[in-house]
Amino acid sequence: MTNPSVSIIIPTYNQAMFIAEAIDSVLAQNYPKVEIEIIVIDDGSTDGTREAVERSASACRSGGVSLKSVHRSNSGKAIATKVGIDAASGKYIFNLDSDDKFLPDKIKKVVDVFESDKEIVHVAHPVIYWNADRGTKKVESVPDKILGQKIRGQDLLLYFLKNNRFIGGGSTFAGRSEMLKKIDISKEMGFSVDAYLVYYSLNQGASFFMDEPLSLYRLHAGAYSLKNASQRSEIDAIANKAILSEMRGASFHDDIKLLQELRTIISDIKYKEFSGTKKSSDVLSLWSFVWTHRKAFGRDIFKIIAKYRILQRSMPII
Repeated sequence: MTNPSVSIIIPTYNQAMFIAEAIDSVLAQNYPKVEIEIIVIDDGSTDGTREAVERSASACRSGGVSLKSVHRSNSGKAIATKVGIDAASGKYIFNLDSDDKFLPDKIKKVVDVFESDKEIVHVAHPVIYWNADRGTKKVESVPDKILGQKIRGQDLLLYFLKNNRFIGGGSTFAGRSEMLKKIDISKEMGFSVDAYLVYYSLNQGASFFMDEPLSLYRLHAGAYSLKNASQRSEIDAIANKAILSEMRGASFHDDIKLLQELRTIISDIKYKEFSGTKKSSDVLSLWSFVWTHRKAFGRDIFKIIAKYRILQRSMPII
C-alpha cells in the first residue's frame, strides 16, 4: 500500500521557545519522511520565532522532510490557518499548534483511518494535557459513545452543540485536503477557527474519533486556555458571531445554526457581564429566544438550558 502525502500546518505567533519541539515531533513520526510537508505560518512574530524555524529547516532537509515557512504581518490565527490550508499540497491536512507536539505514531494511525473509508473526512482523538513545568500529564476525557467508530458528522455536531462542548480540534484535528480547500474563514474567528474547522468538516461527511491519545497539549502561561476569563469572553463573543455568520451562508442544517445562534447569544451576555454592560433586556431576549424555539429544541430543551448555563446567565450582576 502506498503512503499518501500529508501536510502539517503550524500557525504561530511568538512561540520561539516551543516551535522547534513541535517541528521535531513531526520529524520523529513513524511515517515516510518524503511524504511529509510542514508549513509554518509565522503571523508577524517579534520574539525570534522566525530564526528558530530557520534553525529547524536544516534538520528537516537532513531528514528528508519538506518545510515551507510563510511570513506575514500579524492578522490572527484564523487567517494564518487559512493561509496554511491554501498552501498545503498533501492529501490530508493536520493542524499542529506551535506549542504542542505529536506522538510518534500520530500521522500513520490517522492516515490509516482515512484510507480505510472514503466517507470519513475528519479524524481526531483525545489529547494529553501536558504541564512541562510541573511534569504532569492528563488524558482528555472523551465520551465512550463517540470513540472507535464512524459517526455521521452532522449527528456528532448536533451532539457537541447540544452539550455545549467542543473536542476534536487544535492539534488533534486532521481533515481531507480536498474538502478543506473549500472552507471560508474570516479573521474574526480568531482562536475559534479550531472549532470551525471541526464544525465545517463534520458538516461535510463522517467523523472517526480514535480512542488513543496521539498529541500533547502544552499548558503554559501564554496558552489561550489560560487567558483570564474577561479576555476570553470578549474574544469568544466576537468569534461566535463570525462563525454564526459563516454558518448562515453555508449548507448547515437549521438545527445546527439555531444552536450556534444560542451559543452566540450566551457568549455575548457573558462578555457584557465582564464589561459591566449587561441589561435586563439581554436576559429577556435570551429567554424569548429559548421560548420561541422550544419546539425545535424538543425534549433536549432542559439539557440545553443546563449545559449553556442559561439560569446563571439570567442572574443579575452583583
